[in-house]
Amino acid sequence: MMRTAANQFVRIDAVRPDGTATVTRGRTQHVQGKTSRLSIPGGLGNTKIRSLQTIGKERPTCAESLRTHCMLGALQKTMKLSENPFINVMWFPIENHKSEALWTGTPRLSRTPSVSFPGDRKLNASQLKAVKTSLSREDSDRVILIHGPPGTGKTTVIAATVTSVMSSSDDKRTLWLVAQSNVAVKNIAEKLASVDFVDFKVLVSKDFHLDWHEHLYHKIEHNVLRSDDFSEDLVGADRQLLKSRVILCTLGMLSNDKIRIFTHIVPIQTVIFDEASQIEIGDYLPMLIRFRPTLHKLIFIGDNKQLAPYGSSDIPTLHSIFEKCHMLKQAVFLDTQCQ
Repeated sequence: MMRTAANQFVRIDAVRPDGTATVTRGRTQHVQGKTSRLSIPGGLGNTKIRSLQTIGKERPTCAESLRTHCMLGALQKTMKLSENPFINVMWFPIENHKSEALWTGTPRLSRTPSVSFPGDRKLNASQLKAVKTSLSREDSDRVILIHGPPGTGKTTVIAATVTSVMSSSDDKRTLWLVAQSNVAVKNIAEKLASVDFVDFKVLVSKDFHLDWHEHLYHKIEHNVLRSDDFSEDLVGADRQLLKSRVILCTLGMLSNDKIRIFTHIVPIQTVIFDEASQIEIGDYLPMLIRFRPTLHKLIFIGDNKQLAPYGSSDIPTLHSIFEKCHMLKQAVFLDTQCQ
């Protein structure tokens, strides 16, 4: 995909009318969906293009820039990561993780909702345990892992957690459902719709949606808010959300400044990460720091026997949270194949 990055150029291989080859360089000036406008010094003249190749690194994403800022702050000692209890629990096997002192100053959930999953389908024992742990307000359950092989109902656990929270009397509680990929986010949305829960919004990047993947969202198109349509004022944003307290997006979207207005209306309290085995643990740093004032609880769901974190093929030392042994020991295992 072409980007308007200063350190990128486009190599254009073409053929002149006399059959001789020519190579020209250009730069991307503007991109919208599948349409790109190139600046080519001297033009192409009467040549026939054979191939286009983008060369050079893309500019850092918002998430990459924020992660770099966090690490730089830690190295320069202008940012104390050790004061964040969520970072302490996720990275370090410290004995006092369950103590109240660790969570002093961290917002606390008002109550534990009852499990409520409408429909004919019943939760099996391991799913029920996972949902109850997800709903728990105990400090020992502030950060939890739920894992299981394909077909054990991991997405069902997410749906049951959502319906339980939203059917409780606590009308201030919010849920953010997050995944690394837009496709995974879309799958969660369709699962919610399949159990007749449609009071949610999906925040999606214009670059992903426009011209490329609109077809993925046909079933939930009324729930989708595209980044170029995000309102910039509270009244407009409130109208777009339509009182929804369940928001779906990618992890990268949480680093986008445009969502600040939505996080003001729907604070990030409980976050459920789907396909968490595919997320490198360092990628959580920006959101853990940015939303520390409102963050209540983190739930990581995935299958550590399947896909490793993105980029691990190039950097084998990249680990997901499921490689943190002290966390995996306390994980809830989904052990029953669903019909």
